[in-house]
Amino acid sequence: MAKDINVEDLLKKSAKIVQIDIDKCVQAKRLHGIDKHKRDLIVYLLWNKGLMTNEKLGQLFNMSYSAISHYVKTFKEKMNKDKKVKNQFEEINS
Repeated sequence: MAKDINVEDLLKKSAKIVQIDIDKCVQAKRLHGIDKHKRDLIVYLLWNKGLMTNEKLGQLFNMSYSAISHYVKTFKEKMNKDKKVKNQFEEINS
């Protein structure tokens, strides 16, 4: 079923939902505050769907595969601690 999901469409739709310019996420060396959170939410969504490897996600967001791994781990921890973050993920995942 994951093969039926178009990554570009999912990326565009999720960026629209969280209200962020996806080009900004890709081009920025560093993001801070809410923009970083939104980017991390999208990265976690794509990772969670199993559509791409960490290396491919890294290429998409102009990061290393190990940075993707770090963001995924950190985002999981945030979701476990903060119900609001978990709700945001569930909303974008639906």
